[in-house]
Amino acid sequence: MAQQSLGHDTAAVGEAKINAMFTENYAAIAALQSAITTIQGKQTTDESAITMIQGKQTTDEAAITALAAQQTIDEATMTAFQTDLDRLAGQKGGVLITDTNAHTGNFMAIAALDVDAVISAMTLASGWTGSMVGQIIPAGTSIVIGFTSVTLSSGSAIAYSN
Repeated sequence: MAQQSLGHDTAAVGEAKINAMFTENYAAIAALQSAITTIQGKQTTDESAITMIQGKQTTDEAAITALAAQQTIDEATMTAFQTDLDRLAGQKGGVLITDTNAHTGNFMAIAALDVDAVISAMTLASGWTGSMVGQIIPAGTSIVIGFTSVTLSSGSAIAYSN
């Protein structure tokens, strides 16, 4: 009988140890599941952050593209502006008119020199309308107008090439 009792006690102790081990394992599994949930939440947060960064990158790339296009426009505008300045400064050349003969060319402006210049004939360039015949250009004054031929009845001027 003592053996049976000892065996029964041994079995009970073994069962208690097994139950304790199961309880510890369940607690460890629960802790692991909680850690996995936390990691998955962190992964979702990281993926959201990556998506936001990619969206920001796309926005930045679009802004850079827009700035590059604006720079191209600005450069083209500056080139056109410089060309216009060159013309107005006489960099494209011109014709000095000190007589009453007809002078032809592709002109963009006329400037009277030291005395008033009187226009007796002028052929305007395409796109210009009206007449400059009889107009007096005061000394030192420039008129920006496209024309292909001019004749003065008096005075002197410079016809600037276009």
